[in-house]
Amino acid sequence: MEDGALSALLKVQSLMSEFEMQCQKGEDDRQWRLIQLIIRVLLYPRHGVVTSLFPKQPVSTDFQLFRYNLNLGPLISQVIRRRVAVLLTGLLLNYVDQADRAAAERYLESYDHRHHYFDNMYGLGRSANIFTPERGRQLLSQLLELAQDTESPYLRDFIDGFGSGRG
Repeated sequence: MEDGALSALLKVQSLMSEFEMQCQKGEDDRQWRLIQLIIRVLLYPRHGVVTSLFPKQPVSTDFQLFRYNLNLGPLISQVIRRRVAVLLTGLLLNYVDQADRAAAERYLESYDHRHHYFDNMYGLGRSANIFTPERGRQLLSQLLELAQDTESPYLRDFIDGFGSGRG
C-alpha cells in the first residue's frame, strides 16, 4: 500500500472514530450513521460492490432477512474488504486530503480491473444498488436524509447513481 493510500486510510479511520465518539456523547449522530450505512451497502454479503471484487464467501440461507444481512456484511467481511470499504467511504465523503487522493484511488483500482466500479462515483452508486426496488428506495431515503448536511460532490454523485440503480 502506497504511503498516500495509507495516510488516507488512517485519516478516514481517525474521523470515523471522532464521529463515533460524538455519537456516544449524545451529539449529532447523522454523520456516523451515514458512514455506517455506506459501509453496510458496500459490504452487503454476496452481492455488495466491494464484496463482488473478491472471491465469494458462502452465506447461509438462514441469513435471508435484509436488515440482518445489511448489518452482517461488515462483521463477516475480511479485513482487506473492510479496508477497501472504509477508504472508499472516505473518498465519497471527501475526507481524504487532495494530496493523498490519487494514491488512495490507485489502491482501490488495483482491486478492480474487471468492473471499473471506481471510475466515477455515479457509476459506483448505481452499481451499489443491488437491492430489490423496495429495499433500494428505503436505503436511498436513508442516504438522502443522512447526507443532508454533508457537502461532498462525490457523495451527491454516489447518491444520484444509487437512486438510478435497480431500486
